[in-house]
Amino acid sequence: MTRPTKLTAPRRKAIVALVRAGHSMASAASYTGINISTLNEWFRRGEGTDGARRPAKVYAAFAAEITEAREYLEGMLLASIVTAAVGHTDKDGDFDVEPDWRAAMKLLEKLYPRKYGGAPMRTEEEMLAAARRVAAEHGTDVPPEAIVRRAMEIAAAAEEGEVG
Repeated sequence: MTRPTKLTAPRRKAIVALVRAGHSMASAASYTGINISTLNEWFRRGEGTDGARRPAKVYAAFAAEITEAREYLEGMLLASIVTAAVGHTDKDGDFDVEPDWRAAMKLLEKLYPRKYGGAPMRTEEEMLAAARRVAAEHGTDVPPEAIVRRAMEIAAAAEEGEVG
């Protein structure tokens, strides 16, 4: 007979609420009295990626709720950053949140790192040398030149906003 799970309905609701409010998984585990490895196992079992234990419906529902909570938080944080960047006006058209160029710049850096990130761009020769090192270490049938060409295509598409 299997032992009952510690993922009770009240604990599950508390964990999801904590993650939705911005807590890390480790923090949510600590607040609810479980070990982070247990929480991670539940999540992996829910996703079906825990090779040691088989999936169960209760864990699948839990993983889906955690994923939704993270997506909700991400949306709220992004909305907050966008509001800080562009400001917000009240019904009379007056700013109740003044635009902040620093928030706008940070958003540009994250959305378009090659253009606004300030990180030095790698030359094609540097990328090719790195691809050759990786190919030599790990072995691959794909020529390093093809890897670099495809990486540059992906980067260019990302720059244009064509890749998520």
